[in-house]
Amino acid sequence: MINSVKNKQKILEIFLDNSLLNGWNNESLKEAAREAEFTDADVNIFFEKGIYSFIDFYIDEGNKKLEKKFENIDLEPLKIRDKIKELVKARLLIEENNKRALRSLTAISKGKKIPNLLKNSYKIADKMWEISGDKSTDFNFYTKRLILSKVFSKTLLKFIHDNSADNQKSWDFLDKEIERVMKIGKVKKQMQNCVSKVKEYVGVNEVLKEKISKLPFVRLINRKK
Repeated sequence: MINSVKNKQKILEIFLDNSLLNGWNNESLKEAAREAEFTDADVNIFFEKGIYSFIDFYIDEGNKKLEKKFENIDLEPLKIRDKIKELVKARLLIEENNKRALRSLTAISKGKKIPNLLKNSYKIADKMWEISGDKSTDFNFYTKRLILSKVFSKTLLKFIHDNSADNQKSWDFLDKEIERVMKIGKVKKQMQNCVSKVKEYVGVNEVLKEKISKLPFVRLINRKK
């Protein structure tokens, strides 16, 4: 079958090398396909939306590797923050050999910007939450993924420019980002609790106010007014 994952992977491998000089664009994609002995027509079959579809495929391939890495690892005993930290680090390390290629992920042609990997981070965040065992179904489902996608994007930018030993600068940055998000979460929860208590207090006092107003001597005083 011409439109197979194996054929796409062959093009992907060549493309990552070529992108260092030519960037992430449709011409680079076609050039990589030709080197892999495919035609431009084949490219249209493999990637219907050109470089956009190619980037989606690239992300999916990375997500599959992440899923495979954790398929026999039990994350349940870990706290949420530790689960997320391990998943983000593992997902970034999948891109270890592609740092230079990712730095060139900038435009299709002549400065025309595209939705690159950073803007597709929601898809990566969704996979990480799925692997973590997240069971959210309400509005919280989306907020979790949006927050994690922002953390991942910011850490990825740090990671692809990180030359420190064992990417330590990136992991320190990730720790700070997770800590920042956790603090925001705690403040939000405290505010929600405070609002609930105020509502409860107001509700109780409204009931008392009504009961007091019905007392005989209070009713008599109100009549005299």
